[in-house]
Amino acid sequence: MESPQMQYEYVDLNDKFMSIAYTYAKRIYLQYNWNHKTIPVAIIVKDDKFISKGICSDGGHAKDGFCNRLKEAGTSYDSCPHCKEEEHAERKALIAAYDQDLTGAMIVVYGHYKLCSECILALNSRGIYKCSVLKESEILFNRHDKRTVLGTDNQFTV
Repeated sequence: MESPQMQYEYVDLNDKFMSIAYTYAKRIYLQYNWNHKTIPVAIIVKDDKFISKGICSDGGHAKDGFCNRLKEAGTSYDSCPHCKEEEHAERKALIAAYDQDLTGAMIVVYGHYKLCSECILALNSRGIYKCSVLKESEILFNRHDKRTVLGTDNQFTV
């Protein structure tokens, strides 16, 4: 199997597509008063145009009010119905763009600091090798970093 490839670009909230992803995530957070984890949102962009969006589990964490993976570090994706790989925001965005040629497109992700290898493989298979994430996302969205904003009131004030 070929190794997944992804080139990361770090942007701030002034980036127009990161701003869109942030707005979607914040809307779900406010709608469901979800306080435990930022809802990952992925947006596919090609030729500077919005193609599709995906929201992790379509906001299932927020709707149900739980995530089994928050209990213990290293818990697998499969332990939570909303964290399974097919429920990832990146996969949802790919499904929404099922009929589009995505060669050379980019994915913009809010709420993550890296993509899992399975999502990278899925994106690569559609011609996507670039990903924009929020500056300092490796701190902000890493539940193992003591400076994380996950589960705090600061999730949408960065």
